Amino acid sequence: MSRPAAAVHRVIKAYDVRGLVGTEIDESFVTDVGAAFGTLMRGEGARQVVIGYDMRDSSPSLAAAFGAGVIGQGLDVVRIGLASTDQLYFAAGLLDCPGAMFTASHNPAAYNGIKMCRAGAKPVGAETGLAAIRDDLVAGVPVYDGPAGTVADRDVLGDYGAFLRSLVNTSGLRPLRVAVDAGNGMAGHTAPARSHRSDHVSPPLLRILDHLDAPAQVTSDLAVTLVQNEMAVALLGPQMPLIGVGGISSAADAAAMLAAGADLIQVYTGLIYRGPELVRELVAADHLARQRGRPPSRHIQS
Repeated sequence: MSRPAAAVHRVIKAYDVRGLVGTEIDESFVTDVGAAFGTLMRGEGARQVVIGYDMRDSSPSLAAAFGAGVIGQGLDVVRIGLASTDQLYFAAGLLDCPGAMFTASHNPAAYNGIKMCRAGAKPVGAETGLAAIRDDLVAGVPVYDGPAGTVADRDVLGDYGAFLRSLVNTSGLRPLRVAVDAGNGMAGHTAPARSHRSDHVSPPLLRILDHLDAPAQVTSDLAVTLVQNEMAVALLGPQMPLIGVGGISSAADAAAMLAAGADLIQVYTGLIYRGPELVRELVAADHLARQRGRPPSRHIQS
């Protein structure tokens, strides 16, 4: 079916599809996007498409609708299920086929979108396919009169983790205890696979896949910092070397890592403009560390 040009142009961006679920994009719209993508990829000789999605509540149903559009164009679908965007790109290389990832990145939970690529994770952008998909949506995707494709499931998380570990020689590393704050993304899903079967890096401790309705806000409530600190000390032990990595999205997050005696803290550069709250809590955290007889952390990365 044809769609109003204004509505299509609103959600087809320069590098992806993105919009408010229920009003700007829904299952019917996404099915047509899948059909248009399938048409484009079939014309380039592809035989299957790999599909993954993030933790958003709307992602599984939208991914299924997209897959229905793809198989309607005669291409097979390989579903990898819950995944990070880089995991989907890895699958597009591993399986040597186009891919589609359902995520809206940093946007609030009410949004969703699609990042599409060719085999080998070659991008599909406005100049390399999205314009053709947009035009098909406005004009109506041509009906394919051949047999429908099939659907299969494949777990590539283990392969993805093994690939990442193969990039680094860990034989000379000292043992480390790593605490991962996964933030509001998919790191809580992929991080365990990255550290699996390593004598040098321990598995993450907390893995909660969520997506806030708004970006994380800095809190000046020291009680929150104290609770996070006590959790880290209880889980890690007071003398265990600690590196805090990823997802340090508030001053309280960073302060908790520091108070636990972290060797290294990564702080998102975006926190800098929040200034006083960040500085106050980091100083307070170092004070807490000294009270517990621990040296202050040596490095802060931003």
